[in-house]
Amino acid sequence: MQTTDPDTYSYTTDTDTDPDTDTDTGTDTDTDTGTIPPPTATGAERRRPVWWAVMVVGLALLIGLTLWGARLRAEDAAANRRLDAGRAAVRHTLAVLRSTEAHLVSEDGARTRATATLDLETTLLRGTEADLTREQSTITAQGVDITELSSCLAGVQVALNAVSLGDDARAIASLQAAGPACLAARPAS
Repeated sequence: MQTTDPDTYSYTTDTDTDPDTDTDTGTDTDTDTGTIPPPTATGAERRRPVWWAVMVVGLALLIGLTLWGARLRAEDAAANRRLDAGRAAVRHTLAVLRSTEAHLVSEDGARTRATATLDLETTLLRGTEADLTREQSTITAQGVDITELSSCLAGVQVALNAVSLGDDARAIASLQAAGPACLAARPAS
């Protein structure tokens, strides 16, 4: 039974538990009186919190993606700067390498010319050595001892200097000292 107050309600329950028997006297023994629960929300009212939640999550995602994109752009810019620095280092290294290669080519040409000059000088030296060997064998064949000849000539030179100075005694002594060397240096016949 309902009262006329819209905020108050009452209801009764039937205590008859057997549905096959209708012993309902029409009186209910259990009565509850209280306030009316608020009316249930309509579909649009129920969707509002969902809409707000979706909008907040979407806004959070948008902000997060924006920040993530900014971070990625910053990392990309830093990577590009490192890449540019690396490329500049490679260009510098290639320039140094080209310069070194040109220097090596130049040095290789100088080495080739020096090798040719050395080969020519070696050939000339071998010819000179052969000439010296021939001369030594000629001198040896003539029986001349170069060391004795050199001593003889040194003594004669000292004697000539003494004569030019008017020191005849010294000139005679120098010739007498050089005599044995001069006799030893003469060719054997």
